Amino acid sequence: MKNFVIGDIHGNYLKLVEILKKTNPKLHEDKIIFLGDYIDRGGDSYKVIQLLKGLQEKYGKDHVILLRGNHEQMAIENINNKYVGSSNGYDATVKDFIHNGEQIENYLEFFKSLPLYHEDEHFIYVHAGIKPGISIQNQKEFDLLWIREDFFRSSTIFNKPIIFGHTPTCNIINSWDPFIRKDRIGIDTGLIFGGYLTAVEITNGNTIAFHQTSKLSA
Repeated sequence: MKNFVIGDIHGNYLKLVEILKKTNPKLHEDKIIFLGDYIDRGGDSYKVIQLLKGLQEKYGKDHVILLRGNHEQMAIENINNKYVGSSNGYDATVKDFIHNGEQIENYLEFFKSLPLYHEDEHFIYVHAGIKPGISIQNQKEFDLLWIREDFFRSSTIFNKPIIFGHTPTCNIINSWDPFIRKDRIGIDTGLIFGGYLTAVEITNGNTIAFHQTSKLSA
């Protein structure tokens, strides 16, 4: 059995399809973990959500794990507050749902159902990272969704390697390559900013390969 972990998609349906073809998970036995930020900024947030929901419905939540990102959290808050306007691409997402005959408000419970992290015997998977010195069970929601430098620049050695997205790796290592340390791996390789969509392939607890899409067309 393999695990695949995919970073921030941001409404880029064609790149999601591309990375799935490159990794080719056998989801009756493999597991795929998405790190959140499925919506906003790209033009096909609705199609991304439909594909991810369809995979999870077909193969089950044990094989297709959809974590919550800060953009799904912002959608929850925007829906609850009846926000209308331009904020991190949310307005384009709302219009995309309407264009497809849907209302984003209908997805409130789906967004709220997305877990904040996933843990197995080898790794912790989370959108943004964790606060050093605090167990995963006692982390604050804000840190799991939003933390940046306090996590990835920390000198703390974490008990398990942590695979995360959220912060584009160009802002960490000045490159669109994955950020790789013994105890943390960052895979938001900046698709929407000129980088790539990245997936990690894991076999028997070891990171075997990194897969990347082509860049977005100009």
